[in-house]
Amino acid sequence: MGLITFAWFDPPGSGLGVLGTLCLLALTRSALGQSISALAKSEETAIAIVPIAVIPQIILGGVVGSLSGASEWFGKILAIIFWGQYLLSGRLPKTERAVTEFQPSDAACLMVIAFHMTVFLVAAWIGVRRAGRH
Repeated sequence: MGLITFAWFDPPGSGLGVLGTLCLLALTRSALGQSISALAKSEETAIAIVPIAVIPQIILGGVVGSLSGASEWFGKILAIIFWGQYLLSGRLPKTERAVTEFQPSDAACLMVIAFHMTVFLVAAWIGVRRAGRH
């Protein structure tokens, strides 16, 4: 679908960079889902936890509104989409980018996203190991 979008609409920026970033974010969100699934005691519990995990990601990512103070601090620590947004904006030409005070490097964004993915995968591994003992 992404290839069709880029071929048809020709959006600005690096197409492969955007697709790579979106794939990385999708893998990280999948790791979050796997950790929720592995740690939940039942299917119903997992289904109930998903909105509790996803909605704060959207709000703290700055998608709904601008962040400042404690909400920005929590967003920088907890929200994958916060870092993904900056990583995606780095794929745009400099004339198309939004100017903000906080401009992390691509390497910093990648490290934070990789850290989140690692935490989620370790949590999933622990959940699977714990379930195997019962």
